[in-house]
Amino acid sequence: MFHKKIIVKIDGMKCDHCAKRVHDSLIKLEDVKSVKVNLENKNATISYKDNIDIEHVSAVVEEEGFHFVGVES
Repeated sequence: MFHKKIIVKIDGMKCDHCAKRVHDSLIKLEDVKSVKVNLENKNATISYKDNIDIEHVSAVVEEEGFHFVGVES
């Protein structure tokens, strides 16, 4: 099955523990199939099934104490 992908920019992640917190929070979102956090590039690639609510993604990132910068184009 084909999944859509989006890359979101996240500021404030400083270590593997930070990246794991972001991953563990985003993977719980509805329709999210996988999350790959890249600490060096300060982003997360999210694969999802049908739709994804960017505002909800932003809120989850911010709740974990990081800054949602936006979506990479």
